[in-house]
Parts: sequence; structure tokens; C-alpha cells
Amino acid sequence: MRSHLPVLQLCCIIVHKHVTKTVASKINKGLKKVLLLTLVSGCLFFVASVDSASAAVKYWIGPAGGNFTANTNWSTASGGANDTVAPTASDIATFDSGGNTNCTIDSAISVAGIDIKATYTLGTISQGSSTVAVGTSHFTQAGGTFTGGSQILDIEGNYTITGGTFTATSGTMSVAANFTMSGAPTFNANGGTLALDGSYAGGNTTIDASGVTFNLVTMNRTTNSRAAAPYVLTIASGTTIPLGNDPTITLNNTQSDITFTLTNNGTITIGTGIFTANVESFINNGVINNSISGWTMNGDFTNNVGKTVSFNGIAALDLNAYGNGAGNFTNSGTCSFTSVTTFSVDGSFTNSGTCPFAGVSTFTTGASFTNNSGASFTTAATPTFNVGGSFVINSASTFATSGNVALNINDSYAGGNTSIDASTVTFSLVTMNRTTNSRAANSSVLTIASGTTIPLGNDPTI
Repeated sequence: MRSHLPVLQLCCIIVHKHVTKTVASKINKGLKKVLLLTLVSGCLFFVASVDSASAAVKYWIGPAGGNFTANTNWSTASGGANDTVAPTASDIATFDSGGNTNCTIDSAISVAGIDIKATYTLGTISQGSSTVAVGTSHFTQAGGTFTGGSQILDIEGNYTITGGTFTATSGTMSVAANFTMSGAPTFNANGGTLALDGSYAGGNTTIDASGVTFNLVTMNRTTNSRAAAPYVLTIASGTTIPLGNDPTITLNNTQSDITFTLTNNGTITIGTGIFTANVESFINNGVINNSISGWTMNGDFTNNVGKTVSFNGIAALDLNAYGNGAGNFTNSGTCSFTSVTTFSVDGSFTNSGTCPFAGVSTFTTGASFTNNSGASFTTAATPTFNVGGSFVINSASTFATSGNVALNINDSYAGGNTSIDASTVTFSLVTMNRTTNSRAANSSVLTIASGTTIPLGNDPTI
């Protein structure tokens, strides 16, 4: 408001004169006061609106080593004279050839955006020990040097670097939208943490940082928006994301019918300990390297064609419903679970690739179990399957087990019709105990397919 003070004073003088001279003779004193207050309020609203609408690009023109917060170091024109104050939360701080000098961020700042142009070739912007908050007008760097300090660098919009040199803070650099690196810039992680966080409501986002060696990356994004559905966070091909030891990642849209998906097209590396993924839909099109001893998957997990996931250090495969994810496990590639002895998924298990579970003797699914044509599935000897939906072993698939199979068709599956289609499987015993209280699918038929033999044993009750 400071820059508009003369306008406000002039407005108030005009209002006062108008009310006094024009209206005073026609209205009583009380009404005049009310009208005066009303007009002045309107004037204040007008000036405030002017100030809000004037959110502007402000150019650095300071001397070498000048302070960011010094009002005399900024102009509304590139290379222009000082005619404004230092950028605030409604302004974009811009660095170009009109102020090709070093800039020191001398205290905490909050700006709408930071734009470092390709023509800013000689200067360095130093964060020092100050926190930097950048709004939804993004952080963009095409030239020059940005040197992070030790405090938070918080970006509520996109981070884009196409040129220059960027050294991250040794603390936490958080990005709420896209992280994009292209061209031939230099990015130094500086031992800090990249946090993909916030509640960005703009739809799909990507982290595209081929060639960058991050120190540590965390993911914790939750939104409650329908504005730009669907919501997908994509790790681009060539990008490596180190999650560290005992990591927890969370991606969630609290809208009941909109899913937040993590798509890995790059490489995820995980250290030791327990990996907890609170992700409504986790799709792997890349590589997941790990040395973990446990995996808690809350949501759906999909491993696509030609991809291999190896979780050989875990003892239990346990998928749970989370948000819009039912806890489904879908494999079209290759899975390796050499140490797994416990298998439980809240949703469906669908295998169209290779999935050996030689150490597992009991399999539990809340919905269907399916081994598709061409797929290969291995179990321990004489396994037991507790299935809440259909049990389908395609006759053109490999279902490797020694000894007979026990099958329990149970649970309160509300998804409609189900079947037992397993002509190549020899069952030792099949039990059926299923009750539902749902109208959702309008039909509940359990079909025993042609060629399938169901031994119910002695004194059976179904």
C-alpha cells in the first residue's frame, strides 16, 4: 500500500470536498457522515484493488553483493532506475543482464516467483542462512548461479532449470508441482533433501531430472481437488529417486472417486528397513532397487510388461486398501520374492507374467485370484488359497505346485458374479462359505466352469 499513499490521500480529499460542498446542503449531518464513510471505504477498496492487480515483475539492479531486501536495488524495468521496493509475495523477482551482479538474500523472503534469465551470466544469487518462499509463479532458471544455504527453499509452483548452475540448500528444498531439468545446466544436491510435497491442485506433475544425483527425495502430497483430475506424479525415464532408509511415501486424493497415481518410468532406490507406500495406485514401468526387509503397500501395485521388481529381503507380501486403491496386485512383468512366506492382498491378484512364490503355502485375496494365459506362478507344496472373488487358472498358464491344492471360497465379496475356472488344477478340498449384503452388482452367481473338478469332502456344508 505504501506506493499508493498519494493516490489514497487525493481520493479522500476529493471525497471529503464532494460530500461537504455538494451534499451537505441537501442531507442531514448524520447521513453525511455515513455517506462519507461509505465513499472512503469504496476508495480504500479501489486502492487495495489497484495494489493487488499491480503484482509485478521486479528487476534486480543492485550493486555487486547488494542485499535482496534493499528497496533501492529494484526497478520495474530491466536495467531501469529504482522506482519500486523489494519484491514481496505478489511479485516476481527477475534477474537479467540489466542487473548482472551478485545478490545476497540477507533475510527471509517470500515472493510470488523467481525468474533467472539466460542473460544473467555474471551474477550469483546467494541464499545464505535465510529461508526462501516462492509462490505459484514458479522458480525458473536459465542462466547465472543460484547458491543455496542451509535453510528451507519452499517452491509452491514449478521448479524449472534449463541453464546456469544451481546448488540446492543443504536443508530441504520442497517443490509442490513439477521438477524439470533440461538442456545442460548444473544441479548440485549439496547433501540436502528434495521434498515433493504440498497440496497442488493443478493435476498431473512430473519429476524429470535425468543425470541429477539427488541425496534424498521424499514424497508426501495430498489433495482434495476435482479441478484437474486425474492426479499422476510421474518419475520420468532417466531420473533416479533415492528414498533412503525406512522411507514412507504418501500420495492421496481425498475425493472419493479420484485416484492419485505414482508412475515410475525411471529408477527408485530404497535403502534398508521398512518401505511404506501410502499410494492409491503405484505403477512400475522402470526399476526399483532395494535392500529392504519389509514392504507395507497401502493401495494398488502394478508391475508392467518387461519390468522386474525384486523384493527378496521381505518376508511378507501385504497389500491393503487405501483411499481409492483396493489393494490390488497386478503383474505383467517379472517378480522376485524369494523370502516371502506370507501372501495377503485386500483386493485382487492378477498375474500375466512370471511370479514365483516358492516359499508361500497360504495365499489370501479379498477379491479374485487370476493366473492368465502365458503366465507362470509357483507355490510351495500343497498350498491353500483363501479367495474372496473368482479363482481362475488359465489352462494355457503355468501353475507350478507339488501336491494338491486346498481352495476356500469365502468372504463377503460384493462385486457380482464369480467363478472357479481351474481345469488343470487338482484340488484336495474345496469349501464354499460366502455371504453378501450388497445390491451393487444386481447379480451374485458363483459358476464352476467346464472341466473344473470340485471335491467337497465328507459331510460338506456350502
